[in-house]
Amino acid sequence: MQLAGNYFWIIFHWSLVLILAQKKIIFTSVQCPLRSSKIAWIECTMEDNSTISIEGATNDNEVVNMVGIAELQILGGKKRMRIPGIRLEFCKLLGASSRRSLLSFFNKGIQQADSNFPKKCPFKRNTTYSMRHMKFDANYLPYYLAEYNFSFIGKFMENAAMLFEVRAKGSFCYINNDCTGAGANSSAT
Repeated sequence: MQLAGNYFWIIFHWSLVLILAQKKIIFTSVQCPLRSSKIAWIECTMEDNSTISIEGATNDNEVVNMVGIAELQILGGKKRMRIPGIRLEFCKLLGASSRRSLLSFFNKGIQQADSNFPKKCPFKRNTTYSMRHMKFDANYLPYYLAEYNFSFIGKFMENAAMLFEVRAKGSFCYINNDCTGAGANSSAT
């Protein structure tokens, strides 16, 4: 009987740890500077502090292949970690991995968005494309990442020619903590 009671408390303890360890992503800004005449226009918007949308249109030429090379800077206290070279291939998004990793984190957010992106390249000319309601689930991030502020810069290219950038800033914190105010952002300055 005592052994069953011990198991109960162990399971109860770890259940609380898992519930309290859930995390969230909060965006504080998002911008999309246009870098090429192959793209007619591009617009990034924050729907709320956890959801973003990207919409744009091609010009008279098809975009044969679009690849994003991203850099993520993680800012926590006085520490700064830079993760360069995250590769996002929009013409053949990698299958979603159940393993917690940065690539599965980005892929899941993109794949779950309301999108009219083509399943295969090219991106047709004179066409408007959108990814709406992109929400990134912090539970796909590795467990070991603590609370932090982040800065994301994605450079989206066709071959070596830059098309546009996506720049986002925000915070990553435990679900019960407030990471929207000055307290969460003060360490980033």
